[in-house]
Amino acid sequence: FRDYYSRLYSPKSNSSSTSTSTSIPLIEYFHKVYPFKLLYPAPKYSNLIDSIESILSQFTKNNSISTNTGNPFESLLESMIQDLVYLKKDVALVSSPGAGKTFFLHQTLLPRLASHFNAPIQILTMSLYSDIPIRDLFQTRATNPISGDTEWNLSPLLQCAVSGDICVLDSIERLPISTLSILSSFLLYRTTTLFDGTLVISQ
Repeated sequence: FRDYYSRLYSPKSNSSSTSTSTSIPLIEYFHKVYPFKLLYPAPKYSNLIDSIESILSQFTKNNSISTNTGNPFESLLESMIQDLVYLKKDVALVSSPGAGKTFFLHQTLLPRLASHFNAPIQILTMSLYSDIPIRDLFQTRATNPISGDTEWNLSPLLQCAVSGDICVLDSIERLPISTLSILSSFLLYRTTTLFDGTLVISQ
């Protein structure tokens, strides 16, 4: 995200001018990528807008990112390691399609985490869409081909919650606000009751 931001808004230079650093408000840039104020208009979603702006304001001082950042790729990696390992937080990667998010996760972040924990770690991807049933966020129902009994299978999100691996929630921006609220509650409190009656709690 920082790398994409810097490449879009880095100052241009030519033979007759000298390159200087510049910055634009981070909230303004984020709104260009994901127009949350249009998707969730005030006053109905004022609290949600305030929460998004509060989160964005924590990225940098004065609520902006300078394009003179040295190596933004390494800075992004270190920030994610700190959030995932030490602060036990979830992280969001925002960029245009093809910017390298998948490569970054598998080729850069995954080896660093495996080295930190001295144990193998896998990444499971869960593709989300606008009309996904809330149940499918956590479990899917199937029929045993031999006995004919109903079986409940854990979604990639729950598999990673149990095993401690990383789950990528791809296209989370497509979820309606009602589904997103259920998902955010689980991500925040790390507890939920599954459709088969199982209670999932954080250790």
